[in-house]
Amino acid sequence: MYIVSPSLHGATLRIRKGRKPALHLLTDVMRLFTGSNPIRFSMMAGMKIGPYATKMADNYAAGMITVEQVDAN
Repeated sequence: MYIVSPSLHGATLRIRKGRKPALHLLTDVMRLFTGSNPIRFSMMAGMKIGPYATKMADNYAAGMITVEQVDAN
């Protein structure tokens, strides 16, 4: 199991009581398949995803989701 925490570049996100800030996330879905472990559907045809699940999870953890913008509270 991976817990992925998008980088805030060392900043701490503080939320004031009674406020509703917005966190905009940017997701690059292609990184799931083209990250450090390239995944090809042609190699997965007719197979269960099991052998590729760890590789896909590693790609996910390697920066598929980034923080694009924080609307301050």
